[in-house]
Formats: sequence, C-alpha cells, structure tokens
Amino acid sequence: GLAIGGDDYITKPFSPKEVAYRVKAQLRRAGYTEEKTSPKKLQIGPFELSSNENEVKKDGKTLELTAKEIGLMSCFMHHPNQILSKETLFEHVWGDDFFGSDNTVMVHIRRLREKIEADPSKPTFLITVKGLGYRLQTKGETR
Repeated sequence: GLAIGGDDYITKPFSPKEVAYRVKAQLRRAGYTEEKTSPKKLQIGPFELSSNENEVKKDGKTLELTAKEIGLMSCFMHHPNQILSKETLFEHVWGDDFFGSDNTVMVHIRRLREKIEADPSKPTFLITVKGLGYRLQTKGETR
C-alpha cells in the first residue's frame, strides 16, 4: 500500500478507535484541523472556565481543583443541563475506555462537589440522575 502512494495502513485486526485516531492525525497533517470558535472564557451559571481550560472560577473566585476535577468541570460546562454517563465522563477526562468499576468517577464527583457546592450532601449544581449519570444544573430548577 505504501509503495503505490498510501500514507498509512492498518493491519487486521484493528480497533475502530485506532482508525479514528489515524484519520484525525492525517487531517491534522493535511491542515484540516478544527478551528476553535469557542469563546475566550466559558461562563455557565456562577462558573467560569478559562480559555485554556486550566482554571475554574465560581463567583469570580478561583477554585483549587485537581486536573481531573478541572476535566470534569470542563466536560460539564461544555454540556450544561445534559445528563452525562459515567462512561462518557471517564472517556473524556481519563481518555480511556470505561472498564468495570465506576468508583473512580464517583470519588472524583464527590471531591468536586466538596469544592463547588455549599452543601455537598445536598448538591444544587452537580446533580445525580439515578441510573443515568450526572448533570451540571444551571437553571433555577432542583430535583
């Protein structure tokens, strides 16, 4: 394949994820990268995510978050009021396929709640949707 002009090839068996990564790499090399049209800062409710997504503020005060907590907040802030499964959060923040125990996500959600909620036991922002996942609630409704 390379001898007749191909840039890359994959031998069987291959994973669909590997194909996607290779296509993205080829598009990047060809100059077809996605243009970031997102605002400099993302403001959702009382939360503000910096343009380089390494800092989160609540009511103008910087929150002391770990890298994983910032990753979770970024995911939630890019999808406000949407239910995100533990699998989705794990893949977005850890960058891996979700295997087995969801305890990792649950522990990080709990720690994040301790930093963003007035009462972590009765969250008003980071809501658990039983059997489905979590959502960042930005509207005045509570459940």
